[in-house]
This record gives sequence, structure tokens and C-alpha cells, in this order.
Amino acid sequence: MKLFDLALQLNGFPLKSAETYLKEIQNNYGTAVEEYQKKKRGEILDFHLSNTPFYKKLAGGYSNNWSELPI
Repeated sequence: MKLFDLALQLNGFPLKSAETYLKEIQNNYGTAVEEYQKKKRGEILDFHLSNTPFYKKLAGGYSNNWSELPI
């Protein structure tokens, strides 16, 4: 077992279920993983702009370019 994997498990990260979920994504989306990632990034952004006042203020007039958003 890799040290990183062990650290994740010790911190309670569900490594096996995460690996299973990753395989499902890869099987269902195949070469369209990038599109899946863009969709998920949009969902994350929408969530934080709607639910995190600090981030909403920080992001201000953001563009749709993910790389331009403050982290």
C-alpha cells in the first residue's frame, strides 16, 4: 500500500468507494471525462456562489473561465 493511500485511510477517507466511483466515471464517460469534469466544476462553482457569501464577494464579477477564478 502506498503511503498516501494509508494516510487517506487513517484520516477516514473512503478509499475503496472512491476508487469504485472513479472507475464508474471512466467507464461511463470514456474519453468524455473532460466534459464530465467541466460539468462538475460548474456545479461546484454554482454551489459556492449560492451558498458561500465570502466566496461570492471574493469572486465578484467572475468569468466562466475556471482558471481565472480565485481559489
